[in-house]
Amino acid sequence: MENRKNGLRTVSNTELWIKETGKEAARVPFVNGIARAGGVCVRMCEESDGTVVPVLSVDDEVSLDYAEIRYRFRKCFLTGDVRMFNNATSTNDIVTVERCNRQTKIKIKDVIVLRNMDRDQTVTLGFVTAHRFYTWVYYDWEGVSFHYELEDKPVFADRPLTLERFFVSEADWQTALADYADRIAVYNHTRPLKDIPVGFCSWSCYFSDVTEERILRASDMLCDRLDGQRANLVQIDDGWQKSRPFCGIWETDTERFPNGMRAISDHVHRNGQKFGLWLAPFLIGENSEHYKALSDMVRMDEVTMNGVHPFDLDNPAFFRHLYTTFRDLTEKYKVDYYKIDFIAATVRHFTANAREAVRFRSDYCVALLRKAMQTVRDAVGDEVVLLSCGAPILECAGIFDAQRVSCDIIWGKAETNPSYWEIMKGAASTILRRWFYHGVDFCNDPDGIVVRDWDRGDGYNCTYSEAKLWAVTVAMSGGSVLHNEELENLSPARRKLITAILPPTGVAGRPLDLFELPYPSAALARIDENTCYLALYNWEDQMRKISFDLSLIGAQDYTAYKFFSGRRLSVGKIPEQLLNPHDAELYVLKKELSATPKER
Repeated sequence: MENRKNGLRTVSNTELWIKETGKEAARVPFVNGIARAGGVCVRMCEESDGTVVPVLSVDDEVSLDYAEIRYRFRKCFLTGDVRMFNNATSTNDIVTVERCNRQTKIKIKDVIVLRNMDRDQTVTLGFVTAHRFYTWVYYDWEGVSFHYELEDKPVFADRPLTLERFFVSEADWQTALADYADRIAVYNHTRPLKDIPVGFCSWSCYFSDVTEERILRASDMLCDRLDGQRANLVQIDDGWQKSRPFCGIWETDTERFPNGMRAISDHVHRNGQKFGLWLAPFLIGENSEHYKALSDMVRMDEVTMNGVHPFDLDNPAFFRHLYTTFRDLTEKYKVDYYKIDFIAATVRHFTANAREAVRFRSDYCVALLRKAMQTVRDAVGDEVVLLSCGAPILECAGIFDAQRVSCDIIWGKAETNPSYWEIMKGAASTILRRWFYHGVDFCNDPDGIVVRDWDRGDGYNCTYSEAKLWAVTVAMSGGSVLHNEELENLSPARRKLITAILPPTGVAGRPLDLFELPYPSAALARIDENTCYLALYNWEDQMRKISFDLSLIGAQDYTAYKFFSGRRLSVGKIPEQLLNPHDAELYVLKKELSATPKER
């Protein structure tokens, strides 16, 4: 870590909290990287790349509930305008930036960034591995803790525990988050997808009401209605299988797909597209017709969602079932791509429970979750693409090629749900703020691009400006562009919002100010040494004047063009213009030697 020998500027001291089973937690300070509480010792091994590996050892066998390494902040760091980037707990969460006060208490799964806006000081703290232990980062006014669930399992004197590696940096937030993503890549052997998915996903178009005719037509429309742009994927979401959604045994619903899934796959492949399926393979619902038959492999004592149980990760029979399921689907249906959903609920309770994490007998829960996910990877091989959804991000690193980085863009029409615009703001700002993962740890999946102007009964009925804002954000993600539309029923203007952002650049745009409240008003993607994309946003309910001095991003000699129209604007600036409410404008900035300051 920066300046480690002289200590961190933002941190006053570091403590170990250790809780033995059935006892009160003990708190002791670290001295020279070592803390000892009774017969438990934790040594923090600092690596040359700025990461830390805690090693826990015991004098005699003892059962431990948890261990926590706590960084306490200097009081001066907490004085003034302190803001926090909260990366939330899973792929589908909305991330936030918020002002901190003495009442702020937040539990985050992987990484947190704190910035004192008045003192220009920043500290980034995050786990970079999640290989064995269920972990989280906890913030309160006094400091940040790295928490390890040890699940009341025995620890033995001759078998020290190497805990999950973490990262602490006082570099600026751009540098720190880029370094953080690099460390994840190194220690998880990540495999970010290079051939960015482009095509169709059925979920926010048909939800579970998918049929053979609809999927065949969607594949054909990718050939006919993308203005010459290449599509490489058709992915069928929930609804293709019998006894949906948490069925346990994955069989094609032949009433909806009378010619079988192989016929669909062959048609998609003839159109030059990959064929994808959705599964939620680690859970089973009590209403599944297979629930009784599979009960020996089910954790009947654990309900992680209403009426839904995780499979028993202690049971070798489940791993054989899992392997066979994916091997057979891949071979029988020639599947090229899987969207694996509801992964987090395998080891985390989403219902009221005294414990957050599900416990198993044979190993720590994250070790077994990783084993299950690796079983899927082993069954399908390295060439098949895996996308995680509803998942803990770090636990999936190195196994999945792509991960969702926002909530669903459509939640459905219900009194308890936010409006489509509130969802869009949260999803779009989350995609921008999670730019650092893309192309380093995995391919960012921003969820589907939905631009239609009619309500299919799902509560989504966006204006053209809102559709453009969402299209701009999907483009700035650098990741997947999967429309969830009937292309033949879109107006030419709406369809152009999809075709214009193809092919994807593969480069994620980052906010110019991560800590801007409530949402970033500008984001920048450096496509190559001569080309940038600049997105300017209006999140407000009123018209807003926008302009931009390109010297602020070192592009004073670049020419600005409007992305959708191609219209040339000027050199060195975006001239003042009005931007509609709920709108975004995308600009292409080009470094052209022949450019002159002439404006149009």
